[in-house]
Formats: sequence, C-alpha cells, structure tokens
Amino acid sequence: MGGLGSGRHEYAKTPTVGECASLSINGIDEFTESPGLGGKVWWGESEEEAKRLIFVSSEGESATADGRPRRLRFRYQTKDAYSGDVLDEFDYRTQLDYTECYFGGYRPWFRCPDCGDRVAKLYLPPGRYRLGCRECYELGYHTSRTSGDEIKQAELRYKRAFAKADKDNRRPHPNGMPGIPKRPKGMYQDTFEELEADVWAARDEWDEAFNKRKRELLRRMC
Repeated sequence: MGGLGSGRHEYAKTPTVGECASLSINGIDEFTESPGLGGKVWWGESEEEAKRLIFVSSEGESATADGRPRRLRFRYQTKDAYSGDVLDEFDYRTQLDYTECYFGGYRPWFRCPDCGDRVAKLYLPPGRYRLGCRECYELGYHTSRTSGDEIKQAELRYKRAFAKADKDNRRPHPNGMPGIPKRPKGMYQDTFEELEADVWAARDEWDEAFNKRKRELLRRMC
C-alpha cells in the first residue's frame, strides 16, 4: 500500500530535464563555424552562479572538409556554495557532428561525451559534474512522471500558472513560498489580475486533490 503522494512517479528516482542545467548546441552554434573560436557561457540567471560558467572553445586539429571544428572543449569549475572556494576543475572535450540542411548549410550536433550519441542538448544534473545526454543520465520529463497522479498534475499546473504571472518566472510549490507572484514590468494590471486568478484557481485545485488523497488514506486506515 502506498503512502501519501505515492504513484508510478515514485519509481522514477533520476532527475527530470527541468531539474538539470542544459547546454543546447543552438545556443553556442557560433563556436562551430570555424576552429579557434571560444568564449564563456553562463548557465545561471546571474554571474554570481559561478558553477554555471563554462568556457567553450572549438578545436581544429582535425577540421571537416569545409573547415568546421570536429570537437568542442569545455572548461569549468565547481565552487563551494558558501565560501566560494574552488572544489574541482574540469577540462574535457566532446565531438561534433553535422547534418546537411534541406535548404543549404549544415546543422551542428553534439556527440555525447559518454555514449557518443548525436544529440542537440547536453545536461548537468544536480550533484553531477560532467555533461551528458538525457539517455545516459536517465532523465525523464516532469509531465510524463505526473501522469495518473492528480496531486502532481495540479502542482504542475500551479507552477506553470505562477511562472506565467511572475516577473521572475518563479515556479514555487503550491504549499510553499513565495505564494504571491510579482507583476512583470510593463504588463497591464488587467492582464496580471487574469493571470493571478489562474494561479489561485490552480492552488485551489491542488488543495482539493491533496485533501482528497488524505481522505482516501484515512478511509483505508479506518
């Protein structure tokens, strides 16, 4: 017999893609134009999130026939969240691949550093320090893991409604802080009030689903 919140989503212990930092090839495709290019890429919302800073550079020891680099080099550090001290440094490479586009040109792809599969995104799950593809880290999608669970579905709707109404796109838990979205700059008050109403409706839906689950458990215990 499962406890409160139990369901098939409980069997998935790996993170979802939404819980991971991700690096898209589309976001750094300028580094694939020619060898010798490089720069820094911030993964976080601010430069204070130093663990999200990656230095990317393209290497041309073995360029393609049209002069494109065959691999990218990633360099970054992990730091202590409190002291800011450097904990470790990482320096490794991932292969690149290209496919010809229908209307001309080429589309770049990553080759996963671990399995070598061709992917458009690489992920860095919480507590992990090396980029890898979704399959290697067994990452799931939150929507698929909430299927069949009313509480999780209501929680997801609340988070989406809150992010849409909030100036910082926050996605808090319906039973946690901050509780009240902040109106984005430039948004009409009427529009904000409509979005805010959606937040409260989603919160009520979550309350109803949560209380329903509690009643079911109490009946089983009696």
